[in-house]
Amino acid sequence: MDSRQIDGVRFADFALDYGRRQLLRAGADVHLSPKAYQLLTLLVMNRPKAISKDAIIAHLWPDTFVSEVNLPALIAELRTALQDAPRDSRFIRTAYAFGYAFCADAQPLMHHGADQIRPAAAFLLWKRKRFDVIAPETVLGRGREAG
Repeated sequence: MDSRQIDGVRFADFALDYGRRQLLRAGADVHLSPKAYQLLTLLVMNRPKAISKDAIIAHLWPDTFVSEVNLPALIAELRTALQDAPRDSRFIRTAYAFGYAFCADAQPLMHHGADQIRPAAAFLLWKRKRFDVIAPETVLGRGREAG
């Protein structure tokens, strides 16, 4: 039985581990407040779709009245942790007068049992994009059976 499972994503030199609720950069822990971690996870899991400010606030603070000014503070925390600039963003895109989106390519990460999270063992580079090979067998091509 294969004990590996997808439990996070890799983007640039970051790894977001859902199970451990941790953001890593080049293997080192990057501190995020619990709300900032929740926000990053929400944006990554819904990529590349933009999420409205109202939907984000409802997700992060259910059944609580929260001023909209709290959200830009969390976005600023994320951008600082990711070393991301608002005007030339690599990770968090502002959908002006609407909300935010995660805009980077992200690849699944595999857990190997109770061990550490690791990227896929093999990958394919095509048109400057990296595609991790995560299944024991991967079919390449244009057909529906292609992985």
